Amino acid sequence: MKLFPILLLIGFGLSACTQHVNTMPSEQYIQKLNSDGSQMQIDKSIARSAKVEPNLKFPARIGVARIINGRLRIAPAKEAALMQDFAKRNQQYGTFAPVSQLIAETVINNKGDVLSVIELRHVAARQHFDYLLVYKIDVHDVNASRWERKRTPRNTIVAQAALIDVRNGYAYAAIQESLNDRKVRLGGRNTSTYKDRAAQYAFEEMMPDVEGVFAQLKAGQ
Repeated sequence: MKLFPILLLIGFGLSACTQHVNTMPSEQYIQKLNSDGSQMQIDKSIARSAKVEPNLKFPARIGVARIINGRLRIAPAKEAALMQDFAKRNQQYGTFAPVSQLIAETVINNKGDVLSVIELRHVAARQHFDYLLVYKIDVHDVNASRWERKRTPRNTIVAQAALIDVRNGYAYAAIQESLNDRKVRLGGRNTSTYKDRAAQYAFEEMMPDVEGVFAQLKAGQ
């Protein structure tokens, strides 16, 4: 496998996108040298966190976790159709299927649907997925608590995605975008319909970047 660390920062219009793709072996990171050839100092706890190896192989079974305002949620019909189209266009990477809320309850016993990435990996493992594609969308909600509203500025949609190895937690890619919600504001801000429109808009904006990340990872195999 080629070493393929990439960092891209793209600014455009009303959104900003950051992409990071990584398949660096842990020893290359842990044993990095200073300019004078000496070993860079690294804390033992940090080295332990870094001690995980890439094991990326396509085609694969890929689980898709949809996180809206911090909770695992089932995609509404229009967004689910977009995900199905995405899966059909990208069959060379394997199969894509949703991480199940119901199976999550059998594994984690968390009825609030607030799952950490580690917990999502356990649910994905129960479904025998190889990799986990997490897409997380935060929408400013005027009905949320003050602390939750502070997480996402008004008129802003924050969209993130990550591709993670279910077996060992290796993070192959991360994407983050900040979007202005002007295109989805019609119809009122206090309804779940607004949230669904905002989530769908963010999903549509982010998916080309996700496809680009998959292409970069496959090219680096």
